[in-house]
Amino acid sequence: MEKGGRAAAKAIPWPDGVAGVEERLAFLDDAHRDAYRDSEMDAPGGGYTFESTGNRSARVGLTDAYPYPDSFGRGAFKGVVDTTVGTMPVLEQVSSRDSERSAWKMEW
Repeated sequence: MEKGGRAAAKAIPWPDGVAGVEERLAFLDDAHRDAYRDSEMDAPGGGYTFESTGNRSARVGLTDAYPYPDSFGRGAFKGVVDTTVGTMPVLEQVSSRDSERSAWKMEW
């Protein structure tokens, strides 16, 4: 599943101006929500969370309604970083917050 998540992230058609890791991590949630837009619910497919914590680090997570295993989400985060800067990030599980089911500290 993690490989599938990496492949899915690498296949995202990134809009012009969305080039850096932080910009792409922030856009990841928008791309995911667009894939689940045919619903009356706000976020029927859950989503991704992102918070920059440093020059090469972020806190990332998956919301409660995210429909895939955590390994797919981890792979998506890794795919974004690998596609953007050509390096595989390290993810360390951290405590989830209000609407999250899983979260990680990520460094690249």
